[in-house]
Amino acid sequence: MTGKTKGPARTPAKCSLKAWFAHSAPVAVLLRRGPSEWVRMIRWDLRDDSFALGQWFHGKIAAEQCDLSDDGELFLYLARREGRRYWPEDIGPVWTAVSRPPHFSALALWAHPGYEGGGLFKGSRHLLLNIARPCERRANAELPLQVETSGRFFSWFQACLHKGWQAPDLPGGAESNYHWQMRTRLIKRQGELMLTWQKHQAHRYQWRNHFTLWRSGEPTAIEEADFVDFDCNGRLVMGRQGQVLACQRPEENLEWVCLADFSSQQPEPMEPTESAMTWPTAPSGSN
Repeated sequence: MTGKTKGPARTPAKCSLKAWFAHSAPVAVLLRRGPSEWVRMIRWDLRDDSFALGQWFHGKIAAEQCDLSDDGELFLYLARREGRRYWPEDIGPVWTAVSRPPHFSALALWAHPGYEGGGLFKGSRHLLLNIARPCERRANAELPLQVETSGRFFSWFQACLHKGWQAPDLPGGAESNYHWQMRTRLIKRQGELMLTWQKHQAHRYQWRNHFTLWRSGEPTAIEEADFVDFDCNGRLVMGRQGQVLACQRPEENLEWVCLADFSSQQPEPMEPTESAMTWPTAPSGSN
């Protein structure tokens, strides 16, 4: 009888994290990317720092064109699957969808050309699509959403402004200047603190994030971060190498605590729950 030979230990896939914070609820959504062309959605409850692990998607999610509804109940994403082996005939290689975090299963879906897609929530149930002529392929007969369409492209810069970042050096005509947008300095304030964010181009057309926290006029660099932001609890939170880190009192010191580590995860199938396939109840007074 021959025994099985153990192979080399599997090393964690290189991954990155993107985050969206709801404007009026203690909820955030994370997209974990890695290995290549695999993305997982994760729901983060900021009341107790619990994380609900969601579905994996095999393809590309254009993070700069995604958004989270104000109440954190719906997520808008732009998906791409380059190659016929990845997509069914009735959808196409590019589509925009609305789902319930932490699932990608679409409650509404629009197919469109590859240079369009995504959009912004203008409230909890008010959606502005970045699609000139959307072709709705999968949705309820009557969407519980107010949907507008736009022929103009929402850039990464505009998405940042929508998330509460400001551009103090904004010149006229900057919305159409891609190179200026990618290199501009963005700021976000919380009390006496100021967080700055600037991108720098690295090799092979890649971009690196440079975050700096200013306290009493003194800068402290925060290096190698996928995202840094203030959450609804007044903390400074960060995503780095698959980990979610939090600093409880950034006005005093930058001592980081690891809230979760998603670096060792591998893609696995997950069926949507019953609630994931049901539209959430609209909050009272929502747009």
